[in-house]
Amino acid sequence: MKRFLNKAAALTAAFAIAACSVSCSNGKSESSFTEPSVGQFAENPDEPEMGSYTVSEHGTKLYYSPDEFDAGLIEMLEKYFLSIEEKNYDSYLECIEKSYAENMEKYLREEYDYGLDNSFATQCSNIAAKAGAEYKITRLKVEPYPEDVTNADGTLYDGIKEYLDRLGEMFGDKDYCENMKRNYDKLHYAMFFLMVKTEEDGEFLMYKEFEILIVEKDGKFYTFG
Repeated sequence: MKRFLNKAAALTAAFAIAACSVSCSNGKSESSFTEPSVGQFAENPDEPEMGSYTVSEHGTKLYYSPDEFDAGLIEMLEKYFLSIEEKNYDSYLECIEKSYAENMEKYLREEYDYGLDNSFATQCSNIAAKAGAEYKITRLKVEPYPEDVTNADGTLYDGIKEYLDRLGEMFGDKDYCENMKRNYDKLHYAMFFLMVKTEEDGEFLMYKEFEILIVEKDGKFYTFG
């Protein structure tokens, strides 16, 4: 656990430094560095702690290793976060695992008398409130979740199983986790950092060290939540 926390702290510090470098320079840099084009990777010498990145078609800086994650997975995650920024429910549904969406819709209707669309609208509002103003996503960094993290009792932490078991309990399906593992080619458990920008506060780190589950089937990727 200590090794994971040290790595996460280092990444958080790197994002904080990156945000400061932008705000302190008012968006202007004296460096001759040229940002990479879509699909190409480069490392900004003024922000070496951040690692290499590429720029998406939407202008988001995407920090990840192609050796660790497929570009399609990262593109899906960007689309997921953009759907929340833009309050686009249809786009959001395209990123969400189908059985999760169906089960959550049923659960919300039965327990709270509203649907997934209402839950999504609330999620959008809460994130906008956290930003404090209209915001724009500027950077997304995705890292593999360490495989050697342990629980308090010394057992190996299995984020995939714990997350899916919680959903299964919520949905009344004790086989939910096993069904997910059986129905998909691969399950990815990752950690992400998300930076946004507002007119009032400039660029800042909104989410750090957040865990996220992605499932893969026939080269397509979906997430939960």
